[in-house]
Amino acid sequence: MKKISLLLLSILFVNLLFSQKINTREEAISLVKKDCFAFESLDEKYRADKEIVLLAVQKCEDALKFAPQELKKDKELVLKAIKIDERVFEFADESLKKDKEVVLIAVYNDPKTLKFADKSLQDDRAFILEILDKKYSWNKSRYISERQRGREQRNEGFILFYLNQNLKRDKEIILKAVTGNALEIIDVDQDLLEDDVFVKEILTQNGSAFEFLNKKQRGNENLALWAVLKTPDAIQFVTNKLWNNRDFVLKAVKQNASTLVYIKESYRKDREIVLAAVNNPEIANTTRYENRISRNEYVSENRYAFEFIDQSLRNDREIVSIAVRKNGNLLKFTSESMKKDKEIVLAAIRNSISALEYADLSLRKDKDFMIEAIHISLEAFKYIDDSISGDKEIIKELEKNK
Repeated sequence: MKKISLLLLSILFVNLLFSQKINTREEAISLVKKDCFAFESLDEKYRADKEIVLLAVQKCEDALKFAPQELKKDKELVLKAIKIDERVFEFADESLKKDKEVVLIAVYNDPKTLKFADKSLQDDRAFILEILDKKYSWNKSRYISERQRGREQRNEGFILFYLNQNLKRDKEIILKAVTGNALEIIDVDQDLLEDDVFVKEILTQNGSAFEFLNKKQRGNENLALWAVLKTPDAIQFVTNKLWNNRDFVLKAVKQNASTLVYIKESYRKDREIVLAAVNNPEIANTTRYENRISRNEYVSENRYAFEFIDQSLRNDREIVSIAVRKNGNLLKFTSESMKKDKEIVLAAIRNSISALEYADLSLRKDKDFMIEAIHISLEAFKYIDDSISGDKEIIKELEKNK
């Protein structure tokens, strides 16, 4: 209702403006700047003006529809218009819808423009592979809306949606498509997805595709573990039976420590599960973490999986000792008592001297401890407390290790 009201107001505005005759190019430009809908009613000489056309396209994607046919055939103009708003491709001349360069640029900016390309290109296997090699653009908000709509309620999609049945079943095309966009799997024929070997190939390319498999496949432990190995957040989309299966979670964490980020709180308190994670070399690395701000908005952050373990286990000496030996900077996320523990802190700084920043101040004031730290690396002096920085024994250790 609101959109209709705005359209009616716009039409009334244009009619009002056109009660006064447009006599100059400058007046036409000014009018289009005020309301792009006015472009449709301009004299043809102004609608044939390339600058005015591009100005209109900036505000209204269908403005090209009202340009003279010779401009719709003008490749240079159409390419400029597509770069402003790829949706104008719908209104380009049919000759340009057969032009590979034009179609590539349009589809790169929005895959759904493929539906307006000439069928000869839609059916051209080599050309489709070329499109997929370029890894077209798509935005996060559309990803979320497509995910919510799912498989059945869509009248548009990405690349596979617009292909003929033969190309849609072409495994090389499918693999390239899903590599670039996990949502492409929505348009893969279900009988192909009954083949676990092929599904594993897909998940190897993009583990995020696991989310869009059917319930039977998301309850398949082998497929789930394969997906988690590639993409730890895939564990969020397993069936409830697997989600509540401690043995499955333990296996998942053993093969990918970053799974800790996504499992439920009770598992992050489970000492055996956390110990399995810290024994995995991956615990030393950051992982992508999507922090949900609202229903349709996410912020992607790089976080250490160790940050997500329960506070009670951050004081577990065995767990902390293993973790800081793999990445000294994980000391930051341990308990205060661990940051005061000389053996733990020394283990951390042997891995990364910058971990000394997170050691308790009492250690950075401890002359004997800091001499040992300087012996490990001269950089330790950067973290020393001012109260002992001028100590003769400290200076002597610095000189000795230069």
